[in-house]
Amino acid sequence: MVFNRVTTKVTIVILLIYWLSQFGGRRLIPIYLLVVLFYILSLKYRFIANQELIETLGIFGVGLVVRVVTILVNPNPPIDVLPLCSQAIDYLLQGVNPYTVTYSIPPELIMYPNLLGGCPYPPLMLWLLMPGHVLFQDLRFSILVADLFVGFLLYMFSDDKNLGAFMATLYILNPLGTQILKFAWNESILALFLLLTLFYWKNGKKDISCVFLGLSLGIKQFAIVFTPFMWKNYTKKQILVSILVGIFTYMPYLTLSPYDLLYDIFLYFNYVRYDSKSLIPFILRFFWDDSTTIPSNVRTILSILQYSVVGSLILKLLNHSTTAEKIAYNFSLSLFIFILLSPVSNINYFYILLPFFALGAKEFMKTEGEEATFSLKHCLSDLIKKITDKKIKQ
Repeated sequence: MVFNRVTTKVTIVILLIYWLSQFGGRRLIPIYLLVVLFYILSLKYRFIANQELIETLGIFGVGLVVRVVTILVNPNPPIDVLPLCSQAIDYLLQGVNPYTVTYSIPPELIMYPNLLGGCPYPPLMLWLLMPGHVLFQDLRFSILVADLFVGFLLYMFSDDKNLGAFMATLYILNPLGTQILKFAWNESILALFLLLTLFYWKNGKKDISCVFLGLSLGIKQFAIVFTPFMWKNYTKKQILVSILVGIFTYMPYLTLSPYDLLYDIFLYFNYVRYDSKSLIPFILRFFWDDSTTIPSNVRTILSILQYSVVGSLILKLLNHSTTAEKIAYNFSLSLFIFILLSPVSNINYFYILLPFFALGAKEFMKTEGEEATFSLKHCLSDLIKKITDKKIKQ
């Protein structure tokens, strides 16, 4: 595959057609058609002299329009995330600890009955969702902004802007992104802060990078998988800063009511859902018909197994984490295994892998002359080499 403007254009058209066929329903088709028509005509007749500019703006413009429309036509998604986070933000604005109250969510929307009305989102995540909630009465606009910035960072990461535009296209125009936004799933915010961590590290600004890593630890629990790859490339002082920043994001709730905070945020990791998109629940359903009857010692053993397997993999990959692309690739592989072995796993968990798989694409590629080509043999041999630490001839 040669990454050039033709590749990006073809990818854009394919993804847009897929959008039309799979998502949004009839109400969105006229808007999609107008946006696609304008974009294709702008490419053909060059409405703007700077063709690279219109191509880049077109990618983000289409992504923005479709996301805004997605929010507007889905004001009440059939899931508890939006009402729960909205209520939590309201409590924050009123000066009430959101981890000491019981939430009133319609029973048909509740995803995790075991949470007993708690809030599983860390404080910093709620604060970052607040601008959309306050300014537009819908916190999903905060997720929308984060989504577009993730695409922008993917574009900026690559020295080859054709490859950068291709990666941004895959992310911004991915139909799954609109579905994630519809349900107010907020993995894009964590992805943004992790990419900022990597971006500043790549540009030699490690002091700023370690601060963003600490902030990431205060946004969502998955950041813990990313931490070892960065700590390996930090000084002891920078590691300490990232830890202190992460702890600070949980204040003052960690000091006022530590049990309530830890109970709400970490409880559901020890809860098994049979509708999860992961391996463990699929296996357990053969032994227990009802997930609530699984003994607690079995869940504990599974948690130990999950962290042991992922921890061992991370240790194997640490020595190979020397560039931003390799860190992204190794993190996405480790997080994929972590999610695969998780007792609770929804499709949004896998969505966070997309920008890091895209950024780590160079690990699947080798340079031959002036063309960047995809090599499955190179991909498999490189993966085996990293896991086993054995040299395999390419």
